Amino acid sequence: MRRLTAVLTITIALLGFGALPAVAGGPNNLVFSDATADAAGAATFDTNWRMVVAATGTDEVTSANVARAVAHDCTGCQAIAVAFQAVLVTSDADTVTPRNLAVATNERCTGCASFAFAFQYVVATGGPAHLSPSGYQGVAALRQEVADDLATDLTPEELNARLTDVGHRFQALVDSEVARSGGRPHDGRLREQDDRTPA
Repeated sequence: MRRLTAVLTITIALLGFGALPAVAGGPNNLVFSDATADAAGAATFDTNWRMVVAATGTDEVTSANVARAVAHDCTGCQAIAVAFQAVLVTSDADTVTPRNLAVATNERCTGCASFAFAFQYVVATGGPAHLSPSGYQGVAALRQEVADDLATDLTPEELNARLTDVGHRFQALVDSEVARSGGRPHDGRLREQDDRTPA
């Protein structure tokens, strides 16, 4: 297993598809990674990530995209959390206040590393919108790219750059799918968060 040389907060969202029922506040994407010593006292490596596309018709959009990675009470543990979220707002929402948060911490840990990355794109579609079969394939390809990047021995800076690039292509794919289904993307809100703490 590779080890990161710094604590980097990055959130990756669950890769989900399709329109969801209108829920007050809109859909949330929460990704958590927790690494600590196992029963035998050995270091553990925990990686969790998700990339999600969801639609909402609620009047109040407060969708949260959160990635939290914590390595604790251990020597040499590694925690990685990554969250990508795209929210298609199909209504004329009165309130749009999405939240994007990435947090990585080492607690009572020696030689540990935590990495978290969060990418959120909230876009008004001007009406119903959905992913086409080719759109699903495009998201699946991005998902595989993220999986490959997480399995590679990259520095935190390199991984952050790769994931940021994936995020921008994720946004472009969503915009093209909204246009394909007859909508016009507008008033999009793009949010990224990258927080670093020395290991």
